[in-house]
Amino acid sequence: MSTRTLHELIVTRLAASDMDEAAFFAAMGVRDPRKGAAMLDRISREDMTHLAHLRRGLARTLGVPLAEVDAAAEVSAQLAAARWEAAWRDAFRPHAVLTTLRHGLAHGQIVIGLMAKAPSKLRIDLPDRLPVLAWPKHVAATVPEKLVGFGPVTGFVVNYAPDRAVWFDRTGEPHVTLTRAYIRATDGALTGLAPSILR
Repeated sequence: MSTRTLHELIVTRLAASDMDEAAFFAAMGVRDPRKGAAMLDRISREDMTHLAHLRRGLARTLGVPLAEVDAAAEVSAQLAAARWEAAWRDAFRPHAVLTTLRHGLAHGQIVIGLMAKAPSKLRIDLPDRLPVLAWPKHVAATVPEKLVGFGPVTGFVVNYAPDRAVWFDRTGEPHVTLTRAYIRATDGALTGLAPSILR
């Protein structure tokens, strides 16, 4: 298993081959140097999103097996996920997240849902002055019947801490205790882990 990131693999292989950035971009089929620089910048930040199509080209250009590129990309993805997790934990504040019949915006209602700012209505920040035991009752009193684009609201999750949450029905009755805060894809644009190049 590789312990090198994808960026470290690229830098090491380029240094060993005396290939400069321009030659690297040409070998990868990247004609615009700005696009190539942007690609390398994303890789240097361990951002593995939208890079799956480059895997074979990287392996060919760097002269390494595809499995080595995949392993290095996975190391990068894990580092990015760990950084995201640490930042998320540092910024965490208790809040509630509505659960709905549909997890994402319904096809055909995306524009309407976005215009209605439906994704931002999924999260309910809890007042600082409110006692913890009153949070579920407070949220239950504000839960809408349905949310444009997401359908009927089925309940809500109170995220008490990064590692403690409880799912409540619409009336505020607890049903399930979770060992991790509930995060929707619409909350912070991430689902909890940085995406891997392999997915």
